[in-house]
Amino acid sequence: RSSMEIITKPVILTVVPPDSALKKMIILVDKKIFGISIQQFYETIWSEGERTDAAPFYEPWLKSQGNYDTSVGKWDYASTSKSDDLFKNEWCGEQYSQKRTITYEFKRTTHLYIGPPTAAVTQNHYCRIEGNDKCVLAMSLSFGGIPYADTFRVEIRWVVRRSGLKDLNVEVGCFVNMIKSNLFSKQLKSGTIQESKPVHEHLFMAVKKACYQLKGSDDSG
Repeated sequence: RSSMEIITKPVILTVVPPDSALKKMIILVDKKIFGISIQQFYETIWSEGERTDAAPFYEPWLKSQGNYDTSVGKWDYASTSKSDDLFKNEWCGEQYSQKRTITYEFKRTTHLYIGPPTAAVTQNHYCRIEGNDKCVLAMSLSFGGIPYADTFRVEIRWVVRRSGLKDLNVEVGCFVNMIKSNLFSKQLKSGTIQESKPVHEHLFMAVKKACYQLKGSDDSG
């Protein structure tokens, strides 16, 4: 066959299926970012400069939102990809290749009519990258210094999936996990969603801006 007869076949990419754990959650964000790979997203947003050349992102963002006494722990990396070496998130039951702990104090926007205006937060982050198809960051949040803090945990899930060749779907879900029942369970759930949605909408806008700055685009609106 001559060179004139050679036809370049188009790249056929499989569709990355929806995330199953998100089906149990309330969706806070469902957006797209264009022209960024999964690896670029992870390095820019979640790596915090560990094992990458990226500048820290998450701690500066936390501080920009008025949080204080912030501490972003170093990532712990699984030594191998074997199941016994991976980190398990108890709520979703899934395994992740790295984990870190973050603590800070934040100003509450809803108080359920009781409790102080600030709260101590501990976030356990679990992260894994699935090739160039998907990046999942699960946040398990616990609180201190507020009434009924020992009765619930908040599960936040950032799922970034490849869309087509070089675009990303970004979905953020929230689930309020009631560990103990109490008279304010309903208010705790609704108040948590009310507080979490604008937080992660703002975080997404910062994420989007950082990604577009990476690729030298002004499409950050």
